[in-house]
Amino acid sequence: MNSTQRDPFHRRHRRGLALGAWIAGVALTVLAYYATTPRPSRLSTDGAAAVPEGETIQVGALPVT
Repeated sequence: MNSTQRDPFHRRHRRGLALGAWIAGVALTVLAYYATTPRPSRLSTDGAAAVPEGETIQVGALPVT
């Protein structure tokens, strides 16, 4: 009898299953991250007026607006 017929599936494909499990874990981690990140309450392009340019003041050696 052929030895591959006696071995269970997970023994014959151990590396492929490990790689697939690792990829699935990374994908689920990324999806969980994006699902749990806070969303802004409103979009920046929702028609709000742009902030006008302010005057530049000198504080020490660095200009600050």
